[in-house]
Amino acid sequence: MSYLIDTDWTIDYLNGIGRAVALVTSLVPDPIAISLVTYGEVSDGIYHGTGQTVSESGFTRFLNIADIFKV
Repeated sequence: MSYLIDTDWTIDYLNGIGRAVALVTSLVPDPIAISLVTYGEVSDGIYHGTGQTVSESGFTRFLNIADIFKV
């Protein structure tokens, strides 16, 4: 089965929120993805937020385990 992770869960995972980390980690044996909209929202938050370099590197690592779902 494949899972599509929404923006809130993706941001919580990137921020190290325990429940999100546990959920995403438990799903990783199966394919996971984020939508193109989620990609844009997270990227926008990184661009306009503080700690851009750290946030961007964390998001890049996340994209090593998640695909971007494009329709």
